[in-house]
Amino acid sequence: MPFFTLNQILVSLINLLAIIIAFLVLKHSPQKKIKKIFLFMTLLMLSWVDFAYFSRLIGKEFPFLAFFSLKIAWIITPLFSTSLYFLTISILKKEKKYKNLSKLVLFFGILSALLTGFTDLVITEIKFTNSHLTIEYGPAMLPFLGMISFSIFATLFPLFREYFQASAALRSKLQYFLIGLAGFYLANIIFNIIFPVFFKIVHLYWIGDYSTFLPLGFTAYAIVRKELFEVKVILTEFLVALIAILLLIDFFLSKTLFEYFWKGVLFFTFLIFGNFLIKSVIREIKLRKELEIAYQKLKKLDEAKTEFVSITSHQLRGPLGLIKGYLWMILNKKYGPFPERLSRPLKNTFEATQRLVKIVNDLLNLSRIELGKITLEKRYFQIEEIVDNIYKELLPAAQKKNLEFKIEKPKKALPKLFGDPLKIREAIFNLVDNAIKYTQKGFVKVSLEEKNGFILIKIADSGAGFTPEELKELFEKFRRIGQGKLMDTQGSGLGLYIAKKFIKLHKGRIWARSQGRGKGSVFYIKLPLYEQKEKEKE
Repeated sequence: MPFFTLNQILVSLINLLAIIIAFLVLKHSPQKKIKKIFLFMTLLMLSWVDFAYFSRLIGKEFPFLAFFSLKIAWIITPLFSTSLYFLTISILKKEKKYKNLSKLVLFFGILSALLTGFTDLVITEIKFTNSHLTIEYGPAMLPFLGMISFSIFATLFPLFREYFQASAALRSKLQYFLIGLAGFYLANIIFNIIFPVFFKIVHLYWIGDYSTFLPLGFTAYAIVRKELFEVKVILTEFLVALIAILLLIDFFLSKTLFEYFWKGVLFFTFLIFGNFLIKSVIREIKLRKELEIAYQKLKKLDEAKTEFVSITSHQLRGPLGLIKGYLWMILNKKYGPFPERLSRPLKNTFEATQRLVKIVNDLLNLSRIELGKITLEKRYFQIEEIVDNIYKELLPAAQKKNLEFKIEKPKKALPKLFGDPLKIREAIFNLVDNAIKYTQKGFVKVSLEEKNGFILIKIADSGAGFTPEELKELFEKFRRIGQGKLMDTQGSGLGLYIAKKFIKLHKGRIWARSQGRGKGSVFYIKLPLYEQKEKEKE
């Protein structure tokens, strides 16, 4: 493809995209000041690109007009850099902070533009060497470059300074702006300054001119997308506009009346359907935003509910513990003998209080988990001691149902675990307690072993069991499955959920297996020993 044709295509494409982007920013950006600066910057960019291209295009035939066009392009150069600075300050919202710097940038921008446009101190004349336009520079070229360099520094200095102090949202927006600026400055320094001024390489000059599109495109993306406007709408409008322009161009290239007719119908039909498409996308975005707002409100209400449950559970925990303690002392005749007729009511009250304490503790643990307030008080502990303690506490319940309840553990002591023994105890207790509750006859067996750097705890029973479908819901909160709902109507449905969360906090794993309903089940807890070993190394 000839050089001239490539330039023609690039200039046309840059003009088309710049107009579309400017339209989208003007339509959707909520900040009026940024809209005005961006529009001014777009006009400067188009003038720079078009006048520089026009100068190269007519240079040989009309040298005076070409020189005049190039001067205009060079006048725009410092003004474009100045507009980039003010756009940066506006995006950062730091106009007052950099008030003095802004005055200097504006002064040097206007001074360098006037020097270029109304004197021969920067550009003296243009020539053509090997069909390429070359520029003869005047004595003020280096000061001109100095003022441009100052403008670049003045733009990047507040940008980098504020970037590292900015919020995550603003930093995300500034990243795109920085990419556009970096590409533009790098291309201009290489192709518009270093190559032509110091090495007399001029045939690549157009790359620096066309790089003006980089800050325009990336800045538009940063402004529009990061100002909470959806990219989906922008892309839809962009594609509709682009296709409409191509159809319109094709319409004017028609050769017959019939061709004009059907292309015109196609063009207007596309405009109608394109409009419907854009509106449907906007409606979808609006609905999604409304759902997001509703979700955030619901989330706040859920957090408030969780906080309320946490506070209420915490307040109930103390009095219930006190009631349970006094009932236990009365039943154990710590205050002396009591009439036999009160034995059964007191035992029923004690058992009901125990269940209530368990439910309150489960609700308190649930609220702490959901609020992220669970903390682990880690120390070394022996897992056998915890299991033995659970065995002693739950043995009366197992004996009451005539279950075979036993513990199997290695003769040699297992390695000590490093974690929160109370949380581990509660997780194991919940599994063993469930096994006894949901087993009417047969056995409940707890076994311990060390296996491949883990402590494996297995709780097997001959109880209710569950199906593969029920297994999917087994560890979810407030879920009680199958026969369990009938065998224990007073459960909270939180025991397994809390157990799983506590084991996960210790980087362990919990799972279950069953052959089906009425065929028993096996629950597994796997706790890693590596945390303890890492602690010993320290």
